[in-house]
Amino acid sequence: MLQAAFFFEDVWMSVFRRWLVMTSLCLSGVIIFFLPFLTEVYYIPLQDALGLTKTQLGSLMSVFGTTSLIFCFPGGWLDDRVSPRKLILFTCLSTNIGGS
Repeated sequence: MLQAAFFFEDVWMSVFRRWLVMTSLCLSGVIIFFLPFLTEVYYIPLQDALGLTKTQLGSLMSVFGTTSLIFCFPGGWLDDRVSPRKLILFTCLSTNIGGS
């Protein structure tokens, strides 16, 4: 009877851990991919902080988009050669550093 209780606890923790990992992955994906599209929130404060005109800030965002497009290709190549855990950790950390 006691052994069955431990088995049930192990199964429950396994299911809970899977859901926790999946939820964490989904949230980090949303944060990583949604950050560049929050321009309506940070556009004017960023413009004021950097002292840029709308044209200059638009050009800066165009450079960001072009750079993102260019780095998609080496990113795909790197994705095939590095473990997903390391890539997710690196992506989350770099987005945290670059986005703040």
